[in-house]
Amino acid sequence: KTSMTLGIRTVAATLNEKRVDPELAETTILRGIQLYKEICKAKVASKLIDIYDNKPKVQSIKVSLEFITNRLGVDIPLSFVKKTLETLGFTVSVKNKHDDLIVSVPSWRTHDVTIPEDIVEEIARIYGYHKLPSLIPTGDLPQPSPQADQLHWESVVKTALKYWGYYENYTYSLVSQEMLTKFHQNPDNYLSLRNPLTQDWVYLRQSLIPSLLQSVSNNQDKANTLNFFEMANVYIPRKGDLPEERLVLTIVKTVNTFFEIKGVLEAIADQLNTTIEVKPTSTVEFLQPTVQAKVAVNGENIGVIGQITPEIQINFGLKENVAVVEIDFEKLVKHATKDKTYKPIPKYPPIIEDFSFINQKQIPAALILKAAQQADKLIHTVTILDVYQNKLTLRVSYLNPQKNLTDADVAPVRKKLVEDIEKLGLELQGEIR
Repeated sequence: KTSMTLGIRTVAATLNEKRVDPELAETTILRGIQLYKEICKAKVASKLIDIYDNKPKVQSIKVSLEFITNRLGVDIPLSFVKKTLETLGFTVSVKNKHDDLIVSVPSWRTHDVTIPEDIVEEIARIYGYHKLPSLIPTGDLPQPSPQADQLHWESVVKTALKYWGYYENYTYSLVSQEMLTKFHQNPDNYLSLRNPLTQDWVYLRQSLIPSLLQSVSNNQDKANTLNFFEMANVYIPRKGDLPEERLVLTIVKTVNTFFEIKGVLEAIADQLNTTIEVKPTSTVEFLQPTVQAKVAVNGENIGVIGQITPEIQINFGLKENVAVVEIDFEKLVKHATKDKTYKPIPKYPPIIEDFSFINQKQIPAALILKAAQQADKLIHTVTILDVYQNKLTLRVSYLNPQKNLTDADVAPVRKKLVEDIEKLGLELQGEIR
């Protein structure tokens, strides 16, 4: 390490990085005595005394001829194996009629010959790699790593978020008591270190949101809006066992942008070729009761979406409202697929109309969209165009892939659409034809 730091290459550095022979001292002193006698005409005054308390034991490796031939794929005579190893400085003894070999490793090879496969390598390089047959492997094919798909989808999501204008954060896995208190969490429910280096790194996090809120607080004076995300593990305590590690994706966006961050979540689902459901709820403590929902895929809850409560925003010193998404990424990936379905571009153009409703009862948008979509098979898409106070504007497109639609075709569908939505408790602004 010192040699690399100073940029000085020496013979000593080369030798020591390969680890020198621990038995070299005796050879060295004998050579020194020989040179004294030859050059200086010196005479030996006493016997050589060797005090060597911690002399390393000679390492022995058991290997069979069958093991060597199976690994190399070619029959090699026992005589060749024995002669080759002895020539290289090894001591070889044949244990029994099954050609089991006990190979004693010379001191200068102690650190790089430690397992039977190392003995096979010695035989192979002397025998000649070019002589080994090229054969197709037999038996079970190696299976891909179970994490290969997850790593693929991690890359897909991170790349997508990057191009959508989000900055990736890397925060510490440990959080402070102060941060948990600001997030209205009880530190007693978290795993803590016995010997923390500082008071800022004490508890293993169970959510990425506090760390990202702190990042927003630290950077809010540098930009009008901040878009951050992080994909990392959280640590859930388990009694009498190590904590459960979960890979979580968390996205935060400043300013009142619940619908925008919901759109980002839906776009992520599109990248994974799956569909998410957003179910309104009011049970998540750190989110505003009227601006929060659970995120589900195929009926399985995988996370939450919503807007941080004003109290927590004040605790973190946030100047703008913050919308967040936190999902269990491993659960989401289970529903992802690389298979895509081709849908041809419609031959006939759609008819597009906008409807404005008064949503006095604050009916969840998901229920409204579902009712509108199921009103008739001619309804191609339904999207929310605008929301202002208790007013909601929907954009509806009608499409028949077999022909051009006329107003006569659309009129009964339009009437049923409005009726189904008004049954939920909404009121249409204006009249329909």
